[in-house]
Amino acid sequence: MKEALPKDRKIIHVFKEKPILIPAFPDDPECLRLVALLEEEMSYYVYMYQLPDGTLTIYDENFNPSLANNEVKTSLNTISNLQFSLSGNTTGQAQTATLHALNLWSEQLFGNVPVDINVRLISMGTYVLGSSYRTPSHLIDGVFYPSPLANQKLGYNFSTQRDIRIEMNSDFTWYFGLDGNTSGYDWVTIM
Repeated sequence: MKEALPKDRKIIHVFKEKPILIPAFPDDPECLRLVALLEEEMSYYVYMYQLPDGTLTIYDENFNPSLANNEVKTSLNTISNLQFSLSGNTTGQAQTATLHALNLWSEQLFGNVPVDINVRLISMGTYVLGSSYRTPSHLIDGVFYPSPLANQKLGYNFSTQRDIRIEMNSDFTWYFGLDGNTSGYDWVTIM
């Protein structure tokens, strides 16, 4: 990874990051053990470096994978000031349920800078319902803030990287209804 960084940079810190996986069977110790092993296997490194002009930035190749041809991008304006920019490969009922979940988030969150969220439906095996990747952190006044919060504090989009990356498991049968009335796997609840 270091080869991808600018040559005239000074590495400040290296973080070991791993996704947060949602276990399909949270009461099963074997499932939890396998999910923990999978999280460790999927871990990656993030480099914080300083450019010659003093700018601090982060390199995280795992956070912004190249976009697939079937990528859908839409903006969601909510009742509050918070806006979401949604991309990913969800369509139809999955996208409707995702937009509903974002509306629920917007009822609890406020801000003036749009939050860039990527949601992808991919095959993840039998033990994981979904995963979310921690956003790159940004240093502001000596404190590290995750990307969406840093953007809100600064009042503008500080980074070109996505703020939140979510992957949902296509190997499960999902309930895409908006009422939570299911005994199965509820997309909106997991979101």
